[in-house]
Amino acid sequence: MSYHSVPIYDASQKPFLFRQEDFVGIPSLPLYKREGKIADLPVDAIVSVFFAMSSYPKRAAGCPPTPSRSSASFNDILSLNIHFVIYYGVIRHEN
Repeated sequence: MSYHSVPIYDASQKPFLFRQEDFVGIPSLPLYKREGKIADLPVDAIVSVFFAMSSYPKRAAGCPPTPSRSSASFNDILSLNIHFVIYYGVIRHEN
């Protein structure tokens, strides 16, 4: 399995309204930083996750097939490839 860093773009200071021009401008958004350093998101962050989903048979990945009850889907691999995340801010908790 291969892991790559996923860019987290910071849209907390600029509205992201899911219009074509917003998507075109994604690369110009700053990366999310905390205290001047790239960091993990807070637990209460509001985000959009942009990913591609695909499935393929295990045999295509060189894996041995597993016994299936009634569906070939038990022999498929699901791949969720995260391309990037957009951060909007944090949930405001009321006291």
